[in-house]
Formats: sequence, structure tokens, C-alpha cells
Amino acid sequence: MELLSDVKHSVTSELSGIHQALTREAAVHNDYSLMQGLAGVNLFLAQHYQYQPVKNDADLAVIHDLCNRIAEQCGSVDDLSFARGLSGMLWSLSYVNRLFDHSLLDTGSFDDIDADLYASLQDKMDNGNFDLLFGSLGDYIYLRERNAIRNPEDFAALYHKVIKASTYGVNKKYFWLDYMNVKLGKGYAYNLGLAHGIPSMWYLLTDIAGFLPAAAQQEIAGIICDSYEAMKTFSINGDDLQFSKFPTEIRLDDQLQERTDYNRRSTRLSWCYGDLAIASTLLHAGKQLQHKGLYAEGLALADRTLKRDTRGSAVIYDNCLCHGGSSCILIYNAIYRTTGLQRFRDASIYWYEQGLDFKRGDGYFFYEDKDVPLAEKSSLLEGLTGIGLSYQSLVQPATSDWQKILLL
Repeated sequence: MELLSDVKHSVTSELSGIHQALTREAAVHNDYSLMQGLAGVNLFLAQHYQYQPVKNDADLAVIHDLCNRIAEQCGSVDDLSFARGLSGMLWSLSYVNRLFDHSLLDTGSFDDIDADLYASLQDKMDNGNFDLLFGSLGDYIYLRERNAIRNPEDFAALYHKVIKASTYGVNKKYFWLDYMNVKLGKGYAYNLGLAHGIPSMWYLLTDIAGFLPAAAQQEIAGIICDSYEAMKTFSINGDDLQFSKFPTEIRLDDQLQERTDYNRRSTRLSWCYGDLAIASTLLHAGKQLQHKGLYAEGLALADRTLKRDTRGSAVIYDNCLCHGGSSCILIYNAIYRTTGLQRFRDASIYWYEQGLDFKRGDGYFFYEDKDVPLAEKSSLLEGLTGIGLSYQSLVQPATSDWQKILLL
């Protein structure tokens, strides 16, 4: 549905300002990663360029220059991760190049790197690291963009690795441990967001299912159903719609049983937390796997989130994409694409208008621990790039292919 003219004018104006700020940033920034640096900035600039009615040669030159600079850096990057390293940088180059009909650079040299990253992906899976930002799931998203995983046998092998890594054999739940939580010495936990958590595994299983026989697809739908049914036993605030249904995480003892010595608080309404991430992934799985039960569960949870329509009840402190208001814009638009229901489009617009309140004369207010306001920053997860991409989803709701990097 077309935006009202005043909203469209507002969004277009904001996008113009963000474009100018990120173009300036492109000339001086020296972080080339996807989620924090120039690989993310270039994604926004390329998307913005594609949908301008009048193309500007200077804008194209900036995009082309960034592609060359990012490509030059790829040879000296030690970090292989999607968020801060090689696989994310290569994903950005491949995607932006595809937007421009493969005319910006020759990506044939990526083939050898693809083989190395595929081996790295399998090794990470074998070690239980399915993290999107720093593990095998990020590598998977890159390799899928490159069409580097092709054979049904390869997808079947990955499927078995995913199931083997679940804790089903321990506690009869298809759950997956938060690898980063353990690595950082914070103990065992099940995370319920898309960056590090169980919904990301549902997304991975749903994507793999598309390359498997019908019987395996039905089996995967059943696994996701069982996983969500088990997750519901950890719900909180069930009757109070002003609070989240699910916590951020479920902390565990050494026997992988829930600990009772911590507070499970209402969580933010955002990408890296529970309810919205769970709802959007259930809806996606329900639609892709043609499973009415999953779809209905996702829709019920998505509708429940609509009741948290104040920044206080949504626990929204800033406008960033990871944990702020812009994630509501993007996810509600994704739910709108899946369902076609206008109420989710309306919610997306509502959170855009709420987010404008975080704008100051020198840019947007960003939040970290203890309410510390930060200077303007450009990152995709926590800065202007992510805000700009979420705003683009309002005026171009169908241009969602890039959102796979966020599992949307």
C-alpha cells in the first residue's frame, strides 16, 4: 500500500540527509566490515542509488570506489566473521555487484575463498557455533548469496549437523545453546533473538528445507513446532500485554537446566531480543513450509506485540536497528510482506514517527549501557546505516532481498 504523501515526503527527506552523511563518512572511515563499517555503508548507498528517479554519476563513483577499497582490504583481513570480517565484506561486495548487474568488479576471484569459508562453516557447526554475527550462520548467508552451496546432499549434511548440535538428547527440546555466551565466559544459555538465538536456527532450518525432499520439509516443520512448544514453557508476563511474552534468554546450569537465581525481565521490542524475532521467524517458516500451525502461532505473537505501542512498554531507548526503534520498522514491514495485513504496515509507520523523536540537531541519539548518549555513528547494527536501510523499507517495501543478512 502506498504511503500517505506527507509520510513519504518525510521519509524521503530523512533518507536524503542520511545519504549525505554516509557519503561524507565513506571518504574518511577506515572500518571495512559489514555490521560496523563501510561494507554496510556501501549497501545503503547502493540501495539508495538504485531507487532514485534521477541517477547521479558522483553517487555511482562513490559506490564503485568503496567496492574497490573493500576488495583491497579483503586480502589482509584475519577475522572471517560475518559481522566484522571477511564473509560479511564479501557478502556486501557480491550483493552490491549483483544490484549493478555484476558491472562493478570481477568476483570470480572469490571462488577459492568460498571453498575456504565453506570448510570454515562446517568446522564451526561441528563446534556448535551457529552464531549469525560471529559463526557459521553468517558464513551460510554469504555462501547462499554466492550460490556456493548447490547440491541437495550438501544441504542434507548441513541439516544433520544442525540437529546433532541441538540439546534434544539432553532435555528433549530442540534448542541450541548461545555459543557466544559460553565463549565469553558467561555460562550456558538459550538466547531468544535473531543474532545469537533459537529463532535464527529456525530460519536456517527453513532455508535448508527448500533444498530437501517433501518428507524432510515436513520433518523440519515438526521440529520447529516442537521447539516453539518447548519455548512457550519459559514465557513470562502471559496476561499482561504491556510486557514481553518471552525473556531475552534462558540461563542454564551445568546440566542445561534452567537456573532460578536470576530475574527474567520484559525485553525490548527489537531484532536482537525475543518476541518480534520469534514472531517473524515463525511466520516465515509457516509460509515457506506451508504449515498453518506455525503461521498461526507467529501471527498470534505478532499481534500481541502490537499492544506494546509506547516506547516505555516496548523498552525502546534509541533508534538503532539492532535494539532500537528502527528494528520495529524493519520487522513489522517484513511481517507485512509475509501476511499482507495492513496493521503491520501501520505499525512500521508508527515506529518511524516515534523514531524521529530521537533525532537531534547534530544527528540521531544512540544509546548504550547506562543511558550514555553517543555521537553520530554510521554502523549498520547501531548507527545511521541501519536507520537508513529501515527507512528505505518504508518507501520500497518489496526491496527486501538484502534483509537476509538479518534473517528477515
